[in-house]
Amino acid sequence: MRNTDLRKAPKSVEEAGLDKAFVADLLLKHLLHLGEFRLSDVAERVKLPTLLVETALEKHRKDQLIEVKSAANYSTMSYLFRLTDAGHRRAHEAMKLCRYAGPAPVSLEDYRHMVQLQTVRSVTICDEELKAALSHLVVNDAVRKRLARHITGHVVLISGACLDFSHRSFALTFSRKDLQSDIRNN
Repeated sequence: MRNTDLRKAPKSVEEAGLDKAFVADLLLKHLLHLGEFRLSDVAERVKLPTLLVETALEKHRKDQLIEVKSAANYSTMSYLFRLTDAGHRRAHEAMKLCRYAGPAPVSLEDYRHMVQLQTVRSVTICDEELKAALSHLVVNDAVRKRLARHITGHVVLISGACLDFSHRSFALTFSRKDLQSDIRNN
């Protein structure tokens, strides 16, 4: 049930499909709410890779919108930042233009791609996984093989009072009717 078609994290603002000015303003709005912050705090809030956030924060530092309040060592990950007065003014201006201060948006294409990856239609179940999933039940190989043939990519509900598959009272409900008739006829 593994799907490895995940997109890699963007290495630049452009690769993320975002505008640099938008990201700069988004970060400032987050910083306004954070007060004092570390790089990791901001990256977690905007849901962007640390490298992207670090690059944007470095520009804010050069523009004197943020300053380093303290540091445990020479690594930027240990720096404790805060907005300068100019940073506060710029963040308030950004808030007047747009009050959104949530995670960085994703493109519609990336969103659709992730939704498709999460649908059961993209799930493939191998025999070993099905066997492990049903290991607490008594299921003969013929029934398990029929299940495997029909279960991939479909919502499945298995219910019934008897769990040994040998009694007619056991019912299987699948999104495919042909499997229901397979089970009931055996």
